[in-house]
Amino acid sequence: MTNREQQAQQTYEHILQTAEELLAHCTYEELSISTICEKAGVSKGGFYHHFSSKDQIIAILIGRQMQEHVYTQIEPQLGKKDAKSLLHLYMQAGLDFLKNSPKDTLARCWLAISQNGELATSQLSILSFELLQNILNQGIKEGSFQKDIDIPFFAQFLAATYTGILFHAVSFNDDFANKSMELIYEMVME
Repeated sequence: MTNREQQAQQTYEHILQTAEELLAHCTYEELSISTICEKAGVSKGGFYHHFSSKDQIIAILIGRQMQEHVYTQIEPQLGKKDAKSLLHLYMQAGLDFLKNSPKDTLARCWLAISQNGELATSQLSILSFELLQNILNQGIKEGSFQKDIDIPFFAQFLAATYTGILFHAVSFNDDFANKSMELIYEMVME
């Protein structure tokens, strides 16, 4: 990596860190690109060189928090727990993340960017895709999941569906989310 590329990466991370720090003290609506730029010490042009919008920053931050909260719990368990348990743990961990997030933090900002579902869904689906493929592969090898499923397609389907369920859980309640998770769980069982 060249010195210029390192500097660009540092600026990118600094802008993200600044936005995350600001969100600890203000709501999504109160957060502005101007405020982010001012606190980060970058121009608006510098901001737009790295990010297309405030929503993109929020989606990246949510994805990182989900990865930290959800995926770091599950990845070490691959091969140690059965695939059914892993799938259930995966689904429950996302709901727990939302339940345990204080109001107006990144989990609540998710609602504000829900109009741009493609952006938010793509961030979280990318993070989920590989982990879900690993869980599905393990379940097929164990004989607990259907053998004829198209793993890449079904992993993408599960990631997108899971993201939608989490959107709903933030918006309404987890009764729907819990029932939906159980339905998904049953869909892949042998």
